[in-house]
Order: sequence, then C-alpha cells, then structure tokens
Amino acid sequence: MLYSKSNNFLVGNAMKRGIILSIFILLLATSTVSPLIVTSVFASSRRCLDGKVKRLGLSIAGPAKPMRVPPLKVEIVYPEDSVTLSQGAYRVLVIASAKAGIAKIELKIDGPEPVGWTDIKSSFDGTYYYYDWTVGADGTYYLTAFLTNNRGKSKQDTNTVYIGAPEPNRWAVIIGIADYQGRGSDLWHPDEDAKEMQKELLEVGYDSENIKVLLNRNAKANAIVSAVDWLIANEKAGDEVVFFYSGHGFRISDGEEWDDDVEFDGYDEGIVSHDFYGLTDGYLRNKFSAIESTKFALMFGSCYSGGMFDDDDDLQGTGRVIASACKADQYGWDYLQLGNTLWGYYFVDEGLLDNNAYSVESAHAYAYPRVVAEQPDSEPQLYDNYPGDFKL
Repeated sequence: MLYSKSNNFLVGNAMKRGIILSIFILLLATSTVSPLIVTSVFASSRRCLDGKVKRLGLSIAGPAKPMRVPPLKVEIVYPEDSVTLSQGAYRVLVIASAKAGIAKIELKIDGPEPVGWTDIKSSFDGTYYYYDWTVGADGTYYLTAFLTNNRGKSKQDTNTVYIGAPEPNRWAVIIGIADYQGRGSDLWHPDEDAKEMQKELLEVGYDSENIKVLLNRNAKANAIVSAVDWLIANEKAGDEVVFFYSGHGFRISDGEEWDDDVEFDGYDEGIVSHDFYGLTDGYLRNKFSAIESTKFALMFGSCYSGGMFDDDDDLQGTGRVIASACKADQYGWDYLQLGNTLWGYYFVDEGLLDNNAYSVESAHAYAYPRVVAEQPDSEPQLYDNYPGDFKL
C-alpha cells in the first residue's frame, strides 16, 4: 500500500488520503468483495485464460505461381550475426548470386583491427565465397559483404561479431501505478515517479528499446510477469539491470502461504498490480534468481517495501543494490502537490534528475533525511552489495 497525502508543507493543507491495501484483505475475510480482487500469484492459475482462436483463411484466385529467385542475393553465413568469438583465425563465408552475373564481391571489416574493402570474387570453394580473417584484439566488429552485378546494381549484408566478452548492455523494467482497477484505490503520482525514472535512464545513456515501461492499466499482473521474463531473456552477465516499481504495496501473514519462503517476522511483503494481484518478495526472488548480471539495482516506492529485503534470503544477491521507500512495517506516502510520491520526489526528481545524486546510494542518502523530516515513521532503506557506487 502507498498512502496519499496532500502536500501540507508546500501548501499548508493538512488533508490526507490513506489508501491501505489491507482494507481489501479485511474485506475478503468478511466476504464483501470478490476473492479475485486480491489474490496470490500462485493462485492466479485458477483464472481461465482459455480463448477462441480463429483459423486464418486464405483465398487463392487463379493458378499458383512459383516463387521467383531474387535478382541479387548476398549473405554472410559465418560468423553468424551477434555471435561471440575469441581471438584467432576464422574463415568468413559468404553466399552470393546475381541473375545478371556477378561483377564483384567485396568484404569490409570495421572494428579495433579494421580491414578495408577486399574483393573476394576469386576466393570461391564451390559453395561459398570466403575470406580468411585473423583477429587479435577484443571488441565489436562489423563485417559487411557488398555484391555488385554486371548491370551495376548492388546489395549488401552486415553481421556484428563480438571478439572476447560481448560489450555490456543496459536493461530496465519500470512500473508506476496510480490508476488502479476501480476507483477506490487510486493514488496520485506513482506513474510520475516511473516516467521520471525512465527520463533519468535515457539521460544517462540507456537505449529506449532496452527500457520496458508499464503504467497504470498496462501494469496488470500478466504484463508485469511478462516484463520480468523479457528482462531475464535479454540481460546477460556483465550487463546493467534496473527494476523500478512505484505504487501500492501489501503485507500478509506468512501463514497464508502466498509463497514458499518463511519470514522471520511472520509476514510476506510484495507489490500490487493494476488488477490487484500480489507479487510477493518470495515470488520475485524466484524470478530474479535467473538474472545473470551482477550489476542489478531494484527500487521500490511502496508501503512495506523494506520487506523486499528484510530477510537474508529475499531479493539480496551479489552485485545487487536495493532501495525502498520505507521499512517492512511502515507506510510510503503520496503527496498531491509534490507531483511525485514523497520518496519518489526526493529519490528520483530532486535526487537523480536534478543532479543532487549520481547513484542509487547517493540518491538514498539525499532522500532519507528529507523523507523522514516530513514523515518520521517512513524511513527509506538500502541494501548494498555492489562494489562502489551504482551510478545512474
């Protein structure tokens, strides 16, 4: 849960709106709401996802025609695109054909040890045109084959080859939910926290296609799980990985067995999807155990978010840093006039975006005293097992 509160220190308005997910759990016990409103991810399999699939019909008018042979074809078949190799000697293999006849086939290699345009038309083994390439420096190489036919028309193909360890990449999943299903649980600004975190990552060099952002109704449980699966499928050892969530959090007795871990304080904590599914710390721990990167930052702007790492076997791990809006038994707060949640304002907006902080650690250090000054019972927490600062 994340509380909503008007910004009394900016506008002198003491109005506050508390949104507590535990209310829903209490209502469940009194059978006044559907048991599907708040349910465990492990129980979600009880929902029927069976759908009707229509067969795609094709109408073919007239006789079938054979597929045409392309007038120009050129393809680098080895090394394959995006492959990682070690230093050594390799034979580059190229398939090429031209209906009008081949005038020349050239190969160029860009990278730490570049090779200029080289005609390989005479280097033919009966199947492939080839070039014997010896590479002695690690890095990223771009191999381009260029075919010209006897009429002067041309076509090219380019493969990217990594020599040595592949270059590290950056990946992020960012979730912000202010607009929840129905009207009774809406917040003001968690989606703004998410938008500003996206802006921060773009400013520090993340590729936009490497950032998956889920806001409001697009952050249903299945979408969040799919985004986590996307993150796991794309990241690799050596990459930088970020998971950011702002929205409602929840806390439930460990005896409810929403996941398979046993908490020392007797409670599971988690995050809440737009459609009110609870993703517990144990569930996320199991999912994120597949992350290969040892540069992984997780940030949670929600009630009870310190519970995501209050046990030794929660989301902690080598090379990970985890920041939360509060302790495991505390609330996070949303302020109307701030334009962000209280933690999000100082951690993301003033901290990172305004360059008062340059890392997860320094953003936490900036946010902590300011959040506590406004809400003494909402203390941001930090777990840090990353060597040095996790710069953003």
